[in-house]
Amino acid sequence: ALLVVPANVKAVGGNEPTDPECNDLDADLKSGADSGSDVITKKKDDVMSFTGVLGVTKIKDQLDAKKNSFNKSFKNIYGTTITDWSIISLTDDDGKTTVKTSFTATLTLPDGLEFTENPTAGLSGANNNFEITKQDGLKIDRKTRTATVTMTLTKLAYVKNFQQLEEKVKGVNEDLEVTLKGVKFSKESKGNTPYIITGQVSGDFSATAKYLFVSSIKKDFKFKWTGKQTDAGKYKDRNDIAIAVQYAAAPAPDPDPAPAPAPVEPEVEIPYVPSDPVEPVVTEVVEPKVGKVAKTGEMANTVNQLGLIILAAASVVIAKKH
Repeated sequence: ALLVVPANVKAVGGNEPTDPECNDLDADLKSGADSGSDVITKKKDDVMSFTGVLGVTKIKDQLDAKKNSFNKSFKNIYGTTITDWSIISLTDDDGKTTVKTSFTATLTLPDGLEFTENPTAGLSGANNNFEITKQDGLKIDRKTRTATVTMTLTKLAYVKNFQQLEEKVKGVNEDLEVTLKGVKFSKESKGNTPYIITGQVSGDFSATAKYLFVSSIKKDFKFKWTGKQTDAGKYKDRNDIAIAVQYAAAPAPDPDPAPAPAPVEPEVEIPYVPSDPVEPVVTEVVEPKVGKVAKTGEMANTVNQLGLIILAAASVVIAKKH
């Protein structure tokens, strides 16, 4: 719901309001297009960028409320409304602008993350109406691991009437985005461990508006804004502006790997060889002679002759022994 800003009209000699009107502005912290509702997994050697998103619709609504309040006071005196808002001055008696405004966004890293050597900051959605300040627009505190970005209206010294102010404020997109590039995992980081980055954003605005020709109509107004994490982009159940990143750990080696099986030699069949080889026995086959059949007398003579030969041989052997 939009807040209706009450009118703080200051007549000549009246009391000037001292306390600013405080309002929350929608805020979120993203990595690329991911709003980080859950932990985002990166690569271990990634150089990361984070974007702070600030919704400025309420600022435009507050400006409209001040404009309507001023117009009501003007009509009560002059019976008409203002059509040319360039006649509503935002200058002091020396002709210098009374507008003072700035926005500050911070990004804080946890242990396990660190800034690179040369981080950079960029602003989008401002359409040349807001800018990162030229001096000290980006400050890096490496001890606390905090980056601070400061923004303000462009050409602030030349914003001298309400019309110029309105053109700048309403010329901004619905969201202002500040991107910080240059975050990495430190050497001490561990895989599969979420590292939570937190952010903060705040802004303030003050000015004195008066009718250029009659100083009896004067309005001092002050605003103060604080970024509040949107429900849609919150990290888990946290209510602060936060986002978490991690990287996947390398697979752990097997602590006790099984030894590789020994190679199995193929079985070789060795033929049997006897230690004292025996000469094979060769049997001579004598084929019988084919002829006439011996007569009975002839066979008897042959047997007698063989007997005599055997006896003679035996006698020779015996004689040699003696």
